[in-house]
Formats: sequence, C-alpha cells, structure tokens
Amino acid sequence: QKSFPQIFRQEGLAQKMAGRILVMRPASLSDFTKSLEQMKVTLLQNDVKLLIVDSVAAFMSSENERGTTGFTQHPLRWALSFLKSIAELTRIPVVVSNQVRSQSNDDGYHYSFE
Repeated sequence: QKSFPQIFRQEGLAQKMAGRILVMRPASLSDFTKSLEQMKVTLLQNDVKLLIVDSVAAFMSSENERGTTGFTQHPLRWALSFLKSIAELTRIPVVVSNQVRSQSNDDGYHYSFE
C-alpha cells in the first residue's frame, strides 16, 4: 500500500523532507520582490518541486496601512507576473494564497463557519 501514512513510516523520511523546506519571511513588498529575483536560481539549483507563497495580500495590507498604495499596485503586479514566469520556465507549480480580511463592523461581512 502506497499511502502517505505508510510512506512517512519509513524511518527518517519525514525529517529528511522537512529539512528540504525553505521558509522566507520578507518584511515588505520590496523585500518580497528582491527575494523573488534571487529565488529563480535557487529553484533550479535545488530541484524544487513546489513553490508556495502565503500570503500575497499580507504585503498589500501592510503597504495600504502605511499609505503607499500608489507604489504598491505596480510591484504587486510585477511579483505575480514574475511568479507566473517562474512557473512556466521551471515547470514548477506555484501556489499563491490570498488572506481574506474584513475591516468592517457590519454583520453582513462576517460569516460563521460552524
């Protein structure tokens, strides 16, 4: 049986896989774009199988709170376009999540997931 639980019972496999995860935490949208530029070579050199970006909206939200929305629009589009080109060039799947936030006190904007 080749299920995931069975595979992870192999001694040391989970630790080996976890050791291959690279986590980057850019502090701003500009840091994010810089890390993307450096990432292309890293992806190819390390035989990466999946790229996950969580959460693009967090950069947008933090820039909006600082009042720099005019600057934010272009770099965010550039970053998303760059991620698309990375996926096409390297044939690596790219998953981009988008954080959902509500700043309204209106009950119509809040949903219960019970």
